[in-house]
Amino acid sequence: MKPCEKCHVVVFFPSSALPGQTQFTVMAAKATQHSVQVLRAWQSALPIPPAHRRPIVSSLIWSLSSPSASPPYLKPTPWPTPALSQVAKRGMATLSKAKNFKTQESEDESLARFHRAVRDESESTIDMWSLPLETLDVHIPSFPARVKNATLGDHLALLRDNFLNFLKNISSMRRLAQENAFPGRETFSARSFQIFQTKSTKDDAWVAPLRGIILENYKRLNNAIADGDSKTIASLTTW
Repeated sequence: MKPCEKCHVVVFFPSSALPGQTQFTVMAAKATQHSVQVLRAWQSALPIPPAHRRPIVSSLIWSLSSPSASPPYLKPTPWPTPALSQVAKRGMATLSKAKNFKTQESEDESLARFHRAVRDESESTIDMWSLPLETLDVHIPSFPARVKNATLGDHLALLRDNFLNFLKNISSMRRLAQENAFPGRETFSARSFQIFQTKSTKDDAWVAPLRGIILENYKRLNNAIADGDSKTIASLTTW
């Protein structure tokens, strides 16, 4: 117990205080200016952590002031906080840099989109023949099954695939004839035995002009590869 006869402020230090800590109670019978001075002196004398000194002393000073005074939690703290202002300045600077970076990034993205649009107009970016569509599958008919230790099931599966490929060829030929889509041929009706001649090498077959176009493109592609003509290669392929 430490009394102050001048302002009747008494501070009690209970024996139950934990090691390294100081529990105290302030009792004041009279609030004077000297009371405030005493409490400020105790701020540096008492072993109170620095982070807790100002709130504790502020509450004690308010308790000794007049009853009409506003509580400390309704008033801004009288102690300046330069650390917070510094953090605010750094935060504003960071936001400004981020805003400028975002603007620059958006301009770069817009420029990249423009280049992609120009490139897409002159070059195809999708190879339709590489899509896993059922109508674009390729099967070369063969028999027997050319696998090691082929079983009866392997041979039967190969026969099934050959038959399905035959039906798909008929369906494709009939559809092309209905749309009159064979180059160099006028197909007025799909009811013809030509729909069964997908592999025909005759000159009067529906696929004869198409076979000639494929052969011509094959020759051009190989000549372009030999000459290093990238433009011709790009026009004949999706590379």
